[in-house]
Amino acid sequence: MAVYYLVALPMFLLTSTSGPEINAAQFSQIVKERSDFMKTVVFVYEGRTRWIGPENLGTDSEMFDDDFQGTFLYRADGAGLTDVFVKRKSPTAGVVRKKNAVLNGKSEEIRGLLDAKTPVDPLRNIRTGPGSIASLNDVWGVQDLFWSAWYWRERGDLNTRHYAFQGWEDFNGRDCLRFQYDISPNSPRHDQDYRRFWVDIDRNAHVVRTETYQAGKLIARTENTLAEYPAQNGKSTWFPARSTTRWYIWENKIYNDAVSERTIDIVHGSVRTNVDLPDSLFTVRRATALPTVGELSALEQHPAPAAYDRSSKLSRLKIRFGLTL
Repeated sequence: MAVYYLVALPMFLLTSTSGPEINAAQFSQIVKERSDFMKTVVFVYEGRTRWIGPENLGTDSEMFDDDFQGTFLYRADGAGLTDVFVKRKSPTAGVVRKKNAVLNGKSEEIRGLLDAKTPVDPLRNIRTGPGSIASLNDVWGVQDLFWSAWYWRERGDLNTRHYAFQGWEDFNGRDCLRFQYDISPNSPRHDQDYRRFWVDIDRNAHVVRTETYQAGKLIARTENTLAEYPAQNGKSTWFPARSTTRWYIWENKIYNDAVSERTIDIVHGSVRTNVDLPDSLFTVRRATALPTVGELSALEQHPAPAAYDRSSKLSRLKIRFGLTL
């Protein structure tokens, strides 16, 4: 009887505006059922990181305002790749390229400066080692935007992190599941360092809000906007479209107001799901950009909602460096 309840519960939630208490095992089952359709994902994203805090924290070199654009690949077996180009305005002008790849428990990373005379990285100083898709996390990455089954799978049994159900709460007019768990469950301060989640169960169990606490104080808050995208067989699916993260910590000091901010948008028409992503794509030794022929040539482009259509701030980089994103 208990097994039947665990399986049937997510179906109940699909037709309910609120729900009963959800324990850790039930939440894991919900995520699996709601995201199992998504075996692979490819999309292009762009955004901005900027300093918004006080100007009296030191030298001008601590201020920053960077534009970035990247590609993200995800495969349900844990393979992933982020390839991002960053146009830095300060402290030093220029374009940074950072590429991270994960495949079969191994990670690779390369980072370098580009200029007009260096259209492709020389691929020197590639750092390798053990890793998972969590190794792709980066200030210019989409870890706070694209939460999927891979994240929860890597967290393991949430009960070991002191999972705590906190009810159902309205977020942007949606009734969302709220819970929290300890970031470092075995540390002396485990009950003061924790993360809270708001999950829109009906919309493919995507995370729409997170808050991270250190020593019981808020250090980061992320809010995500979801959009409905056309999918296979005439159906549609919900997918993240925009994310805003604000940090309240700088050099280990926590502030009452946000000191830095990152915004990320999924580029209009770039989301593709359940396509062939061969192992050869998940390496930093690959060519600079995704190919327009070959493995990805048959990908069908699905339009994103017009509300999230925006011209690329970094389109000049694609011309300057011959990118074909």
